[in-house]
Formats: sequence, structure tokens, C-alpha cells
Amino acid sequence: MVPHCQTTQPKGRSDIKKQEHPEEHSPQGDSPSIGCKRQHPEEPPPQDNSPSISCKRQRGDLARFARHGGPDLRDLRGYPHPAISHQLAGNMGTPSQRRGLNATELLSLPDPATTRTSKSSSPYVLAFQGHLAEHQIHALDAETDASQEPELAEIIAALNKPRPSLSHSLLSPADFKLFTKYDSAAQDESDVLANVIPAIIGQKAADPLPARETLFNNLKPLTDGTIVSPKPDIYFGAGPGDLHKSIRDELTQQIIPSKNTNKPLAPNFFIEVKGPEGSQGVVTRQACYYGAIGCRAIHSLQNYNQEQPVYDGKPYAFSTTYQSGGSLKLFAHHVTAPTTTEGLPEYHMTKVYGWDVTANLENLRTGITGFRNARDLAKQYRDRFIQEANDRRSQALGHGLSAAHGSGDPTSCILLQDAHDGQLQQHVDEGEGTSQDPVLPGDAASLSLTPCSPSSPSPPPHPSKRRKSKA
Repeated sequence: MVPHCQTTQPKGRSDIKKQEHPEEHSPQGDSPSIGCKRQHPEEPPPQDNSPSISCKRQRGDLARFARHGGPDLRDLRGYPHPAISHQLAGNMGTPSQRRGLNATELLSLPDPATTRTSKSSSPYVLAFQGHLAEHQIHALDAETDASQEPELAEIIAALNKPRPSLSHSLLSPADFKLFTKYDSAAQDESDVLANVIPAIIGQKAADPLPARETLFNNLKPLTDGTIVSPKPDIYFGAGPGDLHKSIRDELTQQIIPSKNTNKPLAPNFFIEVKGPEGSQGVVTRQACYYGAIGCRAIHSLQNYNQEQPVYDGKPYAFSTTYQSGGSLKLFAHHVTAPTTTEGLPEYHMTKVYGWDVTANLENLRTGITGFRNARDLAKQYRDRFIQEANDRRSQALGHGLSAAHGSGDPTSCILLQDAHDGQLQQHVDEGEGTSQDPVLPGDAASLSLTPCSPSSPSPPPHPSKRRKSKA
């Protein structure tokens, strides 16, 4: 019997080695002991399916992937965006970008757990209101100090003034039915802006026309620069030519919202809209933010070339919110003096009115009346402070008259409160048969569900007439 050697290889291993290296086994007649103990100076590399090689390749792939920044996680819900800009995976244009981040750069990245921009950078997060409050921008509530409450008597009186175009004879049940039809058919915010808001604004719009979807990218940050720039759905402001160029240049970061300088300046009336799935909390935070921007703009005009800053506690800026389903709300915004010598002015938002304009015809009438009167009142305040700023500039230069405006205001834009001075161009609605309540700018003969159309320009009024305007 031919002796055979005992091996310790697992079953099947020796068969594989015999097939790969037949010369390693002793031929017939060789000593069995020599064949079993034969040593091989070289052993070929394992096949690619070897577990050790596969692991090494995977580790190499992971290392190369990590050097390029790793996976891009920005599309994951809740991923905190860093406050500084750096190259992420997928952007590998230059060798310096492809090399990844070194240890120093990694240490300089902000900690997502403590980065403020990841928590409060947008009105769409709850912490945004807290961020505003930290920077003295408040929504007034029942616990607010009485000294910070605004004077609303003048505003309430102006908002309740009837408008002939919304009288019982002109705003009919059919108009109400059509309004509720468009509101209930709205599927998103865009539908509300296109089909519902024009009925509230009115067919005719004050000059200049409202600006829409404008990014406020020219203003000084209202807080610490870590939150998003404002972008209201609609805002009203003054024409660039209404304010002297030197004042525009001096106050540019307070009153000129957009780098497109043809947009209206000194915004102080805002409209923010949400669709059926929109959040009331989000739209309220947006209104608080945008209203404070407008409040600062008017306050900077009010205090232009003043020896001491003026804090009279009166609101001169307004914001309105509308949510699909008929919720129309109006807020007033005012500024108060800093509470400390090193502090900043404080901005406050106060809810003035709220209407469910889809509940019945009378609610729709009173809601649209209040909205349009507030818009016209905001224009009156805006025109007043622009005129006073122009006058102070002229007085500083030794001139008797204010500088001529580039475009001026049409006489049809003077408000209801000036009617008794004879400054209101009387557009009497023939259906009412009276000149006591003229049709105001922004009114239509009936409820209109068509977008605002540009109005024809009017010649500028004489400067001396403008100075008679009352608050």
C-alpha cells in the first residue's frame, strides 16, 4: 500500500490547489513525505473573489470617496446647511477643489448642533420668531408692556371709512358667490395670488403699481445677517423719482429694497399669501419680518436730517395676510426707542383686524374696505415723510422749495383724509349720486377678479399743494 500524507487543509481546498498547480504534487514513485512537505517559494496572488482583496478594494474606494468630500446630504430632511460656503461632493472642477478638506479646514467648519442658521434662518421654522425677538422685533400680545402699545385711533377711524365702490348697490351677492368660487378652487398659493387677491386689491391700483415676488437684496440686515432676505409676495412703495437722489443714495440700505432700483422704494404695505396647505404660523412670521423692514424704511425717512430721533409710537407700516379659505388679517407696525443706551430700536407688530371674507357678503365688504383703506393710509404716510425729507434737504441747502420729483404723484392718489382740503380729484360714482364719498384709487366699479392693469400716468402736482397734505 502506498502511504499517503495527512493534511490539515479544509475539504475542497486541496482539490483546488491541485487543479491550479499540478506540478506541486509528486509524480508516481516519488517519496510521499517529500511530496507532502514540498515548499513553494512563490504563491500566485489570490483571485479577485478572495474576501480579503474585496475588502481592501472597498476600503480604497471609500477612502477615495471621502477625499472628495463624501456624499451630498443636502437633500435629506433636517440636514443643517453650514454657514460658510465650501465645496461639496459633485463639484470637482479644479485640483484644489478635488483634493478635499484638510484638517484645519475641517476644524473651521461650524458645528451643526450650534449653528444658528440651521435653526432660525427662515420663517418656515418655529425658532425664527425667537430669533426676531432676540433682535428686538416683536409680535405684540396680551403680556406686552402698555408703553409699547401703538396709537391706533387714527388708523381705526380711517379703516372704517366706507368706500362707494363697495356699497350694497355695487357689491352684489353674485360677486360674493364668484369670489368664494375662486377661493375654493385655489389649489396652491399661486392660484390664490392669480385669482383671489386681485379682487381684494381692486382693478385700479395706486401709482406706482405693486411689486411682486421681489427679493430684498439691497437692504442692511435687520438682525445679524444669518436669516434669509425678505421676499414678500406683494408690496407697495413709492416711485424712485419721488425722493431726491441724494437722499436715496444716503438711505439706500434702509429704503431701497432691491438692487433693481426701478422697483418701488420705501415699502410700507405688504401682502403675504398662503394656499390651502399653507401654515398660518409661517405667514404670520413673514408678516412680522416684512412689516419691520417697512417700519424701518419709514422711520429712516421720518428722521432724515433730524437733530434728535423721533419715536412717536404711531404705526406707519402695515402688513396683510390672506390664507385660502377666507382668512384676511391686517397688522400695524411701529417702532419704539431703545430700552438701553447701547440698544437698538424695537419693532412691534399689532393685529388690527381680522375678517372671514368667505363667510358672508358683509364680511367680504368690510374686509376689502379695511384692506384698501389701510393701503391708501400707508401711501399717505409714505408720501408725507418723503415730502418732508425732500423739504429738509432743500432747507439744508438754502432753497425755499423742495427739489422737483422725477415722476411725481398723480392727484388721484391723494387720500380720503385730504378731501376736505380740496386736494382729492373727485371721481364721483354716478350710481351713488353724491360727491361726499368719491371713488378712491384702487377701487373698481364692482368687484373685479382680473389682475391689476397699469394706470396711465398723471402730471405731477405742484409742490406747494403737496405740503398741505395732512396725516
